[in-house]
Amino acid sequence: MAQSRPEPRYTFRVESATPLQGAIRFATQNRLPLGVILGPSDSLCGKVKTLALKNVPAAQVFDALLSGSDYSSSVEEGVWVVRPRKLPASSGYLLHLQFDSFGGGFKTTLQGLGIILAGNIRSRLRPGEGYIGDILSSPDAEKVDPFTLENVTVEQIANHIVSLAGKGAWVLYPVPDDRQQMGNTRHLYVYGYTDDAWALADLSCVNPGERRAK
Repeated sequence: MAQSRPEPRYTFRVESATPLQGAIRFATQNRLPLGVILGPSDSLCGKVKTLALKNVPAAQVFDALLSGSDYSSSVEEGVWVVRPRKLPASSGYLLHLQFDSFGGGFKTTLQGLGIILAGNIRSRLRPGEGYIGDILSSPDAEKVDPFTLENVTVEQIANHIVSLAGKGAWVLYPVPDDRQQMGNTRHLYVYGYTDDAWALADLSCVNPGERRAK
C-alpha cells in the first residue's frame, strides 16, 4: 500500500500587508498557483496585517490572512483560490463560460496566455466585435509551449495557465451585473511569478484598466 505524501508545511512572515498582498506574497514565495476572485467588498485591501507563522500548512496561512474578511480559500485543480464567501452571480457567470477549445498557437508567457483568454471572453460577451491585445515580453521571459484544452470553463483555463512553468496567479476583478456591460472592460488578469513580480507587488482591489484610465 502506497504511503500518502506528507502535507507541505511553510514558514511565512509578513508585515503591514493587506490580505490580498499577503496572499500574493505567500503564493509567490512558495510558487503556489493562486486564483483571486474579488467581490464588491474591499476587505481584501482593507486593514493591514502582520503575521509570523512557522511550520504550518498552507491552509493555516490563508486562514490567518483572510481572518476577519468575508473571503475564504480552497484548493481547486491544484490551485489555491481565494473567493468571497458569497460569490457574486456575475463573477460566477463569467468564470463558468464554456469554450469548446482554448490554446495558444505559439510560445508565449503566462501573461500572454491571460491576454488571449481575455480576448476570448470579450469575443464571447461581445460577438461580432474584434479584439486587439498586445502580447509584449522580454526575449528572456519565461515562455510555455503551445497546448490545447477542450470543453473547459474560464476558471479551468485560468487554473491551467497559472499551473504552468514557474507558476502564477490570476485575479478576477468585480464583474458588473448587467451582461451588456461585462464586455466593456477587461476583468480577468494573469501574472507569472517569474516575470511579473513588479505587477504583482503593485496589485490592489482596483481593476488595473480602471487605474490606468484615471
